Amino acid sequence: MNHGKVVYKKQERSRGLDVLIYYWDDRDGPELCGWWFGPNVGGDQVWAYHPSRTASTPPASEWNVPHDGPIDPSFSVSMRWAAYIGQLGGFL
Repeated sequence: MNHGKVVYKKQERSRGLDVLIYYWDDRDGPELCGWWFGPNVGGDQVWAYHPSRTASTPPASEWNVPHDGPIDPSFSVSMRWAAYIGQLGGFL
């Protein structure tokens, strides 16, 4: 868990890196609040961002890719609940 929500981990690594989706609350400012893609929870390296503060799981669409870029309409996330293990789950 991170900031009260589950951290999700892709089952396969990408280019040798773990791929996580995690939620960050507004404790470091409202501009950082939302869902993030990166190899580490709270790390400096991130690839995508979604500003939702209300979603209990990662939103399926409307992600900013790269994290500081525009919404990428071709990028989507889907959950694989069968891969859930403890605090980490899987996604495609």
